[in-house]
Amino acid sequence: MTPQENIVPMNTDRNILDTTVGIRYNIDVIVLDTEGNELRRERVHNILTTAGKNWIRDRINGNEADALTHFAGGTGTTAVAVGDTAMETETFRAAWTSFTDSAAQTVYQYLLPAGSNNGTTFTEGGSFDAASGGTLFNHFLYTAIAKTSSIQILFQVTLTIAEA
Repeated sequence: MTPQENIVPMNTDRNILDTTVGIRYNIDVIVLDTEGNELRRERVHNILTTAGKNWIRDRINGNEADALTHFAGGTGTTAVAVGDTAMETETFRAAWTSFTDSAAQTVYQYLLPAGSNNGTTFTEGGSFDAASGGTLFNHFLYTAIAKTSSIQILFQVTLTIAEA
């Protein structure tokens, strides 16, 4: 074999970056009493929807996309799927209570206060980029929570970007 046979032609269309990046979403559903004391915590699996993946792609490519601005809660119980574009039974949608950026991570929080949506049994949640309609970024189910005036529910969505 001559030295020339070991040379691999360079593909100028190929990205030189060889790092594989993964995006992980963790969802914590936390039931609090009216004083803020934790009564129950559940970490749940969620689906990053196809539309959510496309949203990330568009942001990376520099295409203008709306930020994730809203959380929605609902009463649906059908298994979530990557092709979901809406929640099964959306009951409310509201702007995130807070979000915090740190190194390679954003934590979104929505606090459903004691005085809201009492009498509803919540089972599903999702993140959106609009107050109505918009893109369903992620979708998840959790153990039913019967909302009363004696509890608050904190939904915490942690987005982490790391090498896969």
